[in-house]
Amino acid sequence: MKERKPKIDARALVAKLSKEGTLLLQREIIAPLLPGGKIRTRPMSMVYEFKLKGDFVGWGRFRPLNEREVEPLGEALPWERGSYLELFPALRVILLWPSTDARWPGTWWAIPFNESDARQRFGFNAEPRPVFLCDPTDGAGRFER
Repeated sequence: MKERKPKIDARALVAKLSKEGTLLLQREIIAPLLPGGKIRTRPMSMVYEFKLKGDFVGWGRFRPLNEREVEPLGEALPWERGSYLELFPALRVILLWPSTDARWPGTWWAIPFNESDARQRFGFNAEPRPVFLCDPTDGAGRFER
């Protein structure tokens, strides 16, 4: 016999989403922002996409003005960037050369450092892929060791 899913209370769902929207406006968002890009975040159960009100490129701290726009508060601190990046799986890459496409400053072409790891964990092959460093002014200089 097929199990019945519990009925969703539409009013409770609307109330929950309204509460989440209110809480969202009280938070700061740490995120990288590329030229012409948008910021996405999922603080609770919904994904929100924001357009920037003002000028900013790079790692930043942002305050939501409403459920569609954010304003920049300043640059994100190194530990804030690290906390953000810890949310994602890491893949080491070898930077090859900067992209010549002027529409995407700060973009480099890279190959996986470990091809089998890239294939098993991410489904990538060894072909060069674009990597957005999100710091068009500094490029890859600070990553060299």
